[in-house]
Amino acid sequence: MKTTGIILFAVLCLIQLAVPSKMVFAQEEVLASGHEYRFRTAPVDPYDPFRGKYVTLDFDAEECKRPATDTWMRGESVYAVLGTDSAGFAIVTSVHKQEPQEGVDYVTAKVMHVYDDKLMLDYSFNRFYMDENKAPAAEKRYQEANRRSSPREAYAVVYVKKGEAALKDVMIDGVSLRILAAQPVE
Repeated sequence: MKTTGIILFAVLCLIQLAVPSKMVFAQEEVLASGHEYRFRTAPVDPYDPFRGKYVTLDFDAEECKRPATDTWMRGESVYAVLGTDSAGFAIVTSVHKQEPQEGVDYVTAKVMHVYDDKLMLDYSFNRFYMDENKAPAAEKRYQEANRRSSPREAYAVVYVKKGEAALKDVMIDGVSLRILAAQPVE
């Protein structure tokens, strides 16, 4: 009886190690062999103190043309096929309820809002986690760069592979937000 308990405990420990390891491995696989997309960021709503130690990201590519062939429900999972605009930033070229064919880059998303001719999408990579001591400075720099009147260019570097997405970095004028957050705030 005692041996069975020890074996069950060991199996439980292995499972607890295997699940997070699989999640980390999946993200590393996307970063290593996925395609890079630069998602232009957009201004965010005011700071929410309950969100924790990360930077909340909004993207220009959250809004896309609503396909008229289907009815769309808030909260439903969809597949957003990606392309790039003339400046090299990610755009949504189409949205589908069924998983797209091989050969196209797409991400899974949820429908946030449905308008007359538009959908607002919510991506899984809309949080940029940081060291808790650097997060407030990073949030401030990110918000400054995303003001509507700001000449700065802010974007997220996201790798995509078979519907999975991994957020690698957030850049402001080509410099990592991690580096900018370590510099003194003016």
